[in-house]
Amino acid sequence: IVGGTAAQETMALSRPFGVAVLGHALFISDSLNHRIVMYDLEDGLCKVIAGTGYVGYDPDGTPAVASRLSNPQGLAVNKRNGNLYIADAGNHRIMCLNPYTQNLHIACGVSGVAGEKSQHHGDTDVHRNQYASQHPSQMPLCLPTDLCVLGDGSLVVSDGGNARIVFVSGYPQRDGEDGI
Repeated sequence: IVGGTAAQETMALSRPFGVAVLGHALFISDSLNHRIVMYDLEDGLCKVIAGTGYVGYDPDGTPAVASRLSNPQGLAVNKRNGNLYIADAGNHRIMCLNPYTQNLHIACGVSGVAGEKSQHHGDTDVHRNQYASQHPSQMPLCLPTDLCVLGDGSLVVSDGGNARIVFVSGYPQRDGEDGI
C-alpha cells in the first residue's frame, strides 16, 4: 500500500486491480498475489481478508482467509448487507464474502470451469435472466473481470471471456444464505 506514514502498516501488492469502499474500509484485489486486502482508511492498517496468496480454488463455504483465489479482479459491495463480491477471474466465478460468517460462497459461475465461449464472441451481448431457472452457481462464466451491485441487490457481471454482460438477480436461498 503506498502512502501513509512510517507508523502505518505497509503491504506489498502485485497488480492491484479492483477497489471497493464500505465505510472506512477500502478493499483491494491484489490479483497476482491471489488475495483480497482491506485497508482501513482511518488508522492506515491493512490485512488480508480473503485468499491464501496461492493460486487455486476451494469448495463453497470455505473460510475466506483459507480459501484460494485465482487472479481476483473486480470488486463490489452490497451496501444493504455488507457482502463483498469478488470477480475470481481465473476460477471463472463470482465469490461472495459474507461479513458475518467470514466465509466465501459462490454467487455465480461454475467453480474452476470456464463457461462456454459465446458463439457471438466479439459481438456486444447482454444477457438478462437467461439462467433464471437455475441457481447462479450453475451459470457458465469465462474470465469475469468486473462487476457492480445495483440498488436492488442484483449483480451486473462483465463476463470477459464470453464477451457479454450478465445480470444476476436474487435467487432462491439455500440454508443460511441471504440471497444476493
